Amino acid sequence: MDPPALPGTRPAATSAARCPHDHAPYTDAAVERFQNACVSSFDQGAAHVLILRGVLDWRTEGFVSLHINDARSSGRPLVVDLSAVTHLHIDVLAQLLAARHHPGISLLVPLPAAFLRAAGMTGTTESFTTHPRLAHALRATAEASCGP
Repeated sequence: MDPPALPGTRPAATSAARCPHDHAPYTDAAVERFQNACVSSFDQGAAHVLILRGVLDWRTEGFVSLHINDARSSGRPLVVDLSAVTHLHIDVLAQLLAARHHPGISLLVPLPAAFLRAAGMTGTTESFTTHPRLAHALRATAEASCGP
């Protein structure tokens, strides 16, 4: 099975239809849906918000990478909601780890068991800044961008 194409071309496995996963309170965000995963993102304030749902395996790895690279090229820190991730491929975790340096990344809690399992096996559980809500992450991002 081939991985899905990146945005711009919509393969048969990708749909603009509503994602079956819970996206509240981000219902206005654009959603890309794959067989067992949904990826959506939007810019909010000084941050790029990425919402990941379902099975993040090799089929979604390229798409997740594209969103991380978009945040890097814009210079916006990345805020990631992984709360509905049911499987996390180690290469997706590696991409999230790489995003810590430029422009920065924070994760919204609660972190799913799939993430905690992968991060625990690699000893990277404490490598991320976490926030209880999107508003907290956005406030911290804005404060960091203003500097001391």
